[in-house]
Amino acid sequence: MKTLILTSLAAVLLLAGCGADAPKKTDRAHAESAVLRLADFPSGWRAAEQARTDIKSPCLAVEDAKRAVSGGATSRTFRRGESTQAESSVYVFPDEAAARTAFAGVSADETTSCFGAILAKSIASQPGVQFRKLRLEPIAQAELGDERAARRVIVSAVIDEVDLELIADFVFVRSGRGVSIQSYVDVLQPFGDELRDRLARATAERLEAELRV
Repeated sequence: MKTLILTSLAAVLLLAGCGADAPKKTDRAHAESAVLRLADFPSGWRAAEQARTDIKSPCLAVEDAKRAVSGGATSRTFRRGESTQAESSVYVFPDEAAARTAFAGVSADETTSCFGAILAKSIASQPGVQFRKLRLEPIAQAELGDERAARRVIVSAVIDEVDLELIADFVFVRSGRGVSIQSYVDVLQPFGDELRDRLARATAERLEAELRV
């Protein structure tokens, strides 16, 4: 069976330059310190080149959040083998009210379904791949930050006449005026719960600590 090429969501979550005034620079630095980093992962993981172009997202809540931020950052895409990957973005807002509004939008079912549709479109565009269906499931998430949500997107497809599933877990955490968006993707089986929870905690706790400074 051919290898399925996984897409990265980094480009649609990436922020363009966040202005030149001092507060925005500070908030961008907070976000950069909070995103996932290679040191968070076990041995055997690698960091791919970071997406460099901010493209307009078809997910309206993401575009609304990007317009409201005072600073933000997107991690590199971290991979193990051919089918397992993780990445994160952190958005920092001028105040908690703006962060609460953004969190409600980006963590909604409609937005998670939109992320799933991006993944589905990417794999369906590959030769020999036929998209079947997309479904959404809730997943348990540990108590992190002030608000949190987690959902699983399952994209069913056929590749070289073999059924397979691409499984993407999305974790959303709000800490004060910051929001972390994380994706954990694998093929045939879900991304490991233990590692996902550990990574989610690492970035959420860094964000919380950064915004206390």
